[in-house]
Amino acid sequence: MSRHPDRVLRSLLPGSALPGREEARQWLLGSPGATVVCPGSAEEVARTMAVASEEGWRVQPLGAGTWPSHAGRQEAADLVVSTVRIRGIVEYEPGDLTITCGAGMTGGGLSERVGRHRQWLPLDPAGWRAGTIGATLANASTGSLRAGYGAPRDQVLGLTMVTGDGRVLELGGRVVKNVAGFDLVRLAVGSAGTLGVVTSATLRLHPMPELDRTLLVRGLERGELVQMARALAVAPVPIAALELGGLTLAVGGEVPQGPFLMARLCGASETVEAVEELLRPIIQAGDTVRLEEEEADELRSLIEAQEAESDVVVRLTLLPSRLGTLLEVADGLEEELSPADRGTADGKAAGWLAHVSWGIVRLLLPYTKGMGGLGARLIEARSWLEREGGSLRLVQGSMDLAEEVGPRELPEAAREISEGLKREFDPAGILPHGGPAL
Repeated sequence: MSRHPDRVLRSLLPGSALPGREEARQWLLGSPGATVVCPGSAEEVARTMAVASEEGWRVQPLGAGTWPSHAGRQEAADLVVSTVRIRGIVEYEPGDLTITCGAGMTGGGLSERVGRHRQWLPLDPAGWRAGTIGATLANASTGSLRAGYGAPRDQVLGLTMVTGDGRVLELGGRVVKNVAGFDLVRLAVGSAGTLGVVTSATLRLHPMPELDRTLLVRGLERGELVQMARALAVAPVPIAALELGGLTLAVGGEVPQGPFLMARLCGASETVEAVEELLRPIIQAGDTVRLEEEEADELRSLIEAQEAESDVVVRLTLLPSRLGTLLEVADGLEEELSPADRGTADGKAAGWLAHVSWGIVRLLLPYTKGMGGLGARLIEARSWLEREGGSLRLVQGSMDLAEEVGPRELPEAAREISEGLKREFDPAGILPHGGPAL
């Protein structure tokens, strides 16, 4: 029988790495009896993982605890390892547009630091400002800016990861032209803690755009907006983000009724003006509002808050050209809500967001109450989507719902590769199961 983590780690790590009972509570969703440790360096993580591997403790890597049910991945654990204390800047060269920082640095902290040099990291998943860099990369969390700047994998030049048995791996490099270990970097990003604990990352930055403008189109039926969105997606002009929404939002003192389309344009002032002029024939059928600076930030904050406050978030994908079909699948899942559960006194309501260029729909549901058949419908929808070349993933939800839906079943060839990688990086099998997102 293995020793208890608390007793062993108190002799292995400094006292600052072991939070008190109240502080530790934020990391204990799904593992109320687990020991929580917050190592302050990759070396402390390595010591922790080495003894955990020897003792056979089940380990759940986490960041700040703001996304505890992200991807429905969290499993019952003996030990929760948080990187929240590994948050310093290791190296920052504004002239090279690169930064190396600890995995525990928050998106908001990074944005504030590089913003002083008029630079930014174009990632915007829900909860980005409070979430950590490590959690963002581990879960490959993405938002609407993926349309213009790519996924998290495209922003990472290198990273440090501690394997399940305590080895410290330096993957990739610190300069844009260095591609050594590139495949392993891309493998680690999106592995959701199944291969190891990310402790630092070297990221590719971008100059902050001179003008950041959002065009909000309303007043059309959803089908018309889908056609408009697809036309914008294939237009030969740079669009930073293109998103359809079916949410109730108060913008500029107004509450838009019905679906809306947002096109975000970033760059030099002359470029943004020219792009808007080229897009005008496509969007002229709708009621278009131009939002800049505070108004655009307010709109994005409202959308992020609604997703963060949703009880259930489901991510569905299909070919971008079949966005209308994907929205119909989302409609079918929303029908699991009883009429009484479709809106509440505190303002929660079902809704959806679609990343048009990538064929992604994020379905937001307010309640699990009254949705006894939701798990079965999610499984059914996932099977159908996978047959059509798409996917379905539970991003946020109760542990009961996550257990009912279960992880995605990989094809046999991919499963063999995933299991082989798991054995190499985590020979004792103490990290979460499921394998990386191949």
